[in-house]
Amino acid sequence: MNRHQRHRSAKSDPELSFGGRMMAALVSTLLSFPVVGLLWFLFNSRFAAFLDNPIPISYLFWSVIAFAVLSFSFPKFAPSVLGKFLDLLIDLIDFFRHFWYIGRD
Repeated sequence: MNRHQRHRSAKSDPELSFGGRMMAALVSTLLSFPVVGLLWFLFNSRFAAFLDNPIPISYLFWSVIAFAVLSFSFPKFAPSVLGKFLDLLIDLIDFFRHFWYIGRD
């Protein structure tokens, strides 16, 4: 194997192949659907009283599709974005837990 072939084989990443990108999109869809669904439910259950209309469910599907496209385009960046969404979900649950337990002491 000459120098050029070694450089090319070391440079190729199996994650960046078409199959790897499709698997990243599939896994991100499976993982992001419950996360985005919980965020959608939390926002609708808490903010629907303040808004004229609740947030439509089509926003849920469009955000899952957008995350799958993001995961297909940037397979190494998408897990960090999903982690940020999970951190946001945990922070929102902690925030609302404070209001749920006020006055119950």
